[in-house]
Amino acid sequence: ASCLVGSEMCIRDRLELVVCPITKSKLLYNIKSNELISEKAGLAFPIINGVPILIIEEARSIKSKNSK
Repeated sequence: ASCLVGSEMCIRDRLELVVCPITKSKLLYNIKSNELISEKAGLAFPIINGVPILIIEEARSIKSKNSK
Protein backbone atom coordinates (compact mmCIF):
# COMPACT_ATOMS: atom_id res chain seq x y z
CA ALA A 1 0.00 0.00 0.00
CA SER A 2 1.27 3.48 -0.77
CA CYS A 3 1.32 6.30 1.73
CA LEU A 4 2.47 9.85 2.07
CA VAL A 5 6.01 10.05 3.38
CA GLY A 6 5.96 11.32 6.95
CA SER A 7 2.23 10.90 7.41
CA GLU A 8 1.01 9.33 10.62
CA MET A 9 -0.67 6.47 8.74
CA CYS A 10 2.49 5.71 6.78
CA ILE A 11 4.60 5.65 9.94
CA ARG A 12 2.16 3.36 11.72
CA ASP A 13 2.04 1.01 8.72
CA ARG A 14 5.84 0.75 8.63
CA LEU A 15 6.35 0.59 12.39
CA GLU A 16 5.89 -3.18 12.40
CA LEU A 17 9.01 -3.48 10.21
CA VAL A 18 11.28 -1.37 12.42
CA VAL A 19 12.86 -2.45 15.71
CA CYS A 20 15.22 -0.86 18.21
CA PRO A 21 18.82 -1.20 16.99
CA ILE A 22 19.96 -2.02 20.54
CA THR A 23 17.31 -4.30 22.03
CA LYS A 24 15.58 -5.48 18.82
CA SER A 25 12.28 -4.75 20.58
CA LYS A 26 9.26 -2.96 19.11
CA LEU A 27 9.26 0.82 18.91
CA LEU A 28 6.34 3.05 19.88
CA TYR A 29 5.44 6.07 17.74
CA ASN A 30 5.02 9.35 19.65
CA ILE A 31 3.02 11.65 17.37
CA LYS A 32 3.61 14.75 19.54
CA SER A 33 7.40 14.52 19.45
CA ASN A 34 7.55 12.72 16.07
CA GLU A 35 9.87 10.09 17.52
CA LEU A 36 10.12 6.33 17.79
CA ILE A 37 10.43 5.31 21.43
CA SER A 38 12.34 2.29 22.71
CA GLU A 39 11.15 1.82 26.27
CA LYS A 40 13.60 -1.04 26.87
CA ALA A 41 16.62 1.00 25.75
CA GLY A 42 15.29 4.25 27.23
CA LEU A 43 15.84 6.10 23.94
CA ALA A 44 13.79 8.24 21.57
CA PHE A 45 14.81 8.12 17.91
CA PRO A 46 13.87 11.16 15.79
CA ILE A 47 11.92 10.99 12.54
CA ILE A 48 13.23 13.53 10.03
CA ASN A 49 11.38 14.12 6.76
CA GLY A 50 9.51 10.85 7.31
CA VAL A 51 12.69 8.82 7.83
CA PRO A 52 13.39 7.19 11.22
CA ILE A 53 16.95 7.96 12.30
CA LEU A 54 17.97 4.80 14.16
CA ILE A 55 21.50 5.93 14.91
CA ILE A 56 22.18 5.52 18.61
CA GLU A 57 24.21 8.74 18.80
CA GLU A 58 21.26 10.67 17.32
CA ALA A 59 18.75 9.33 19.87
CA ARG A 60 17.88 11.23 23.01
CA SER A 61 17.75 9.57 26.39
CA ILE A 62 14.35 9.29 28.00
CA LYS A 63 13.96 8.83 31.71
CA SER A 64 11.19 6.63 33.00
CA LYS A 65 9.42 7.90 36.12
CA ASN A 66 9.92 4.42 37.58
CA SER A 67 13.69 4.31 36.99
CA LYS A 68 16.11 5.26 39.74
